[in-house]
Parts: sequence; structure tokens; C-alpha cells
Amino acid sequence: MIINKKNNLKKTQNAQTQNSSREQKILPQRALYFCLALFSILSSSLFDSNQAHAQDRQERSSGSSYSKNSFFFEPALSLEYNIPAVSGAGDNKKFTNSEHFFKQVYNLENIALGAHIRFHESFGLNANWVQTNMDSTVIQHREPLAKEATYKVDHYNFSLLTYLPIIPRFFEFFGETGVAHIRSELAYSTISNRLVLEKSNQSRAFYGIGAQIALNDLTTIRLSGQRYVGNFGLLGSDYTTVRLGFLRFF
Repeated sequence: MIINKKNNLKKTQNAQTQNSSREQKILPQRALYFCLALFSILSSSLFDSNQAHAQDRQERSSGSSYSKNSFFFEPALSLEYNIPAVSGAGDNKKFTNSEHFFKQVYNLENIALGAHIRFHESFGLNANWVQTNMDSTVIQHREPLAKEATYKVDHYNFSLLTYLPIIPRFFEFFGETGVAHIRSELAYSTISNRLVLEKSNQSRAFYGIGAQIALNDLTTIRLSGQRYVGNFGLLGSDYTTVRLGFLRFF
């Protein structure tokens, strides 16, 4: 029995070492891709030469070719930092993201990448993807843990935005309603040396509010919050996010 336990322990350690080495190879690639995307968006925002499109958006805002009832097509890419929070009703409220900001960026965690389409003064469409890792030393209704449990979330958001312009094309409030497809994994080991991996796929409605301000004709800073309806993933708790980032129109 003792020999078998030692062999099992060695196999587990070897597997963990292999997984760790794979992650070390993958993470720098993720960080490189993220940095390249960020550099591309920022550089094009600062040194953009597409004056025709900028002038077209400016003409709409000044009213020369724009009215409240007109439809148009203005696509943009979005890059936002996502802050998750588990709260409210439910069992597992102690899951948090304990990693510092730069490690989150390095691991491409809590970085929401997406696309946006503004098609009316009052309406727009949003689609984005984000992954989040959280941990906790306690899980309700399960065996006591040997170490921290990890909860990984990978979800896609699709939403309709309704705008309330305060200063048209400069400062606006907006409401958001949509649906999220969520894939989650809960991994933990118990004091009885039992490794557990639970998986879940679900769709949840969400709603939110936000505000945005235009830095120039092609770049907009956006702050928003989202609340997901019902128990989220495997935690059986309420889930909210706050996002800060920018849109780059093209």
C-alpha cells in the first residue's frame, strides 16, 4: 500500500510538472499576442492616417449628414479590463482573484476582447470574450480542502446597448442587456487526497449600465458594470463584473 501511494504521488507530481512546463511555454505566447494587439490598437489610435473616416464621423456628430432617426454602420474593436466579483445570495461567496494586475495580463486573464457595432445614435451591438480565474480556501457543501480550490470561467457575451447621449458623440450613458454563454471548471483536492474536477456549460442573461467618453473621432473610453441573472456556473452564487477599457473605431 505504501509503495503504491508513493508511486501514485510520483505520477501526480510528474503530471503537475509537465502541465507546469506546458503552461510556461503557452503563457509567454499569450502575453506576446496580447502586447502585439494592444500595441497595434494604441499605435493606430495615435498615428492614424484614415482622415476620411474620422471626418465622416465628425460630420455625423455635427449634424451635416446625421439625424436622430438615421441608421449607419460604425464597427470598432474593444479592449477592456474585467473585474469579477462573487456576491449576494448563494453558497460560495469567497472566491476572488488573488493575482496582481500584471500577472493577470501576462496570463491573459480578465482581459475582455471583443467587437462593437454602432448602428444608430441610440443603439449598438456588443460581442466579447473573457476568461477569469478565481480561488478560495473554502467550498460549501463539499469535503474540507487540502489547498485552495480554483475556479476558471471562460465566457462569451452578446448584448444590445441603448445610449442616452448627454453630449452627442462625446459623453454618453448607456444600458446593456444580453446573454452570456459560460464554460466553467471547478478544481480542488480534499484532505482525503481526492482530486475533483467539475465542469459546467450554461447560458445566462445579464444586464448592465455604463458611460463612455470620446477621446477623439476614433477612440472612446468606456466604463461599465454587468450583473448576471441567476446562480453563476458551479458556484451557486451571484456574479457581477466591472469593466474599464476603450473602443477603437475603424
